[in-house]
Amino acid sequence: MPITVPPPPNEVLVSVSTDGDLLEDTMREWLIIAVGAIIGLTIAILIGESFELSRIVTKFVGITCTVLGACLAMGIATMAGWVRPLSDNT
Repeated sequence: MPITVPPPPNEVLVSVSTDGDLLEDTMREWLIIAVGAIIGLTIAILIGESFELSRIVTKFVGITCTVLGACLAMGIATMAGWVRPLSDNT
């Protein structure tokens, strides 16, 4: 006797965006940006210490790695579906 499973119901869940959802999305975006910036800054510190760079060069590398880390983290989060693209938050 074969075991059969009933098909899943054909329901489409549509969520309406509310102010709470927008606030939650914004908080999630800032958290992702902060984590990416911290990772980028950590990498910049490691680069500065490893290559014994001057203070000016280390500041430039630090700012650059921080911005790139934040952008990379936000891009990964958007591609993974954790946050909506900025164009969808209208």
